[in-house]
Amino acid sequence: MQQVWPQTYAPIISANQIRYMIEMMYSTESLQNQMKNGHHFWIIEINQTPMGYGSFSRTENWNTYKIHKIYILKEGQREGLGTALLNKFLHIIKSNHGKHVQLQVNRQNKQAIAFYEKNEFKVVKSVDFDLGNDYFMNDYIMQKTL
Repeated sequence: MQQVWPQTYAPIISANQIRYMIEMMYSTESLQNQMKNGHHFWIIEINQTPMGYGSFSRTENWNTYKIHKIYILKEGQREGLGTALLNKFLHIIKSNHGKHVQLQVNRQNKQAIAFYEKNEFKVVKSVDFDLGNDYFMNDYIMQKTL
């Protein structure tokens, strides 16, 4: 995340907010809590080199899942890695009787929005989440029915 987050978000949010969010979401304690709460993490590699990662979990609604993260390093984008990771998640979710998949994406992240739309996700809501320290996540919630 130390490489992929600045690559992804530098054009959208400040460097200070990127550092704040990395610490908030990727500290050891935060990652342990995510795993305790049912998040499934995957790392995608090429020739034993990590190129990206993602995670998903079931929501409180038993047939709805949420993709929390799909990040691919710039040099791995447009190589099918994001699609492979997304398809792996969707396969697992379907095999566990999931009917709906949701995710959040920054409203300014046009490349990610286009990727999800290409994969049949639709914007269902626009939301703003207060992260503290005067930082906000200004996101779309997107959903796909399986």
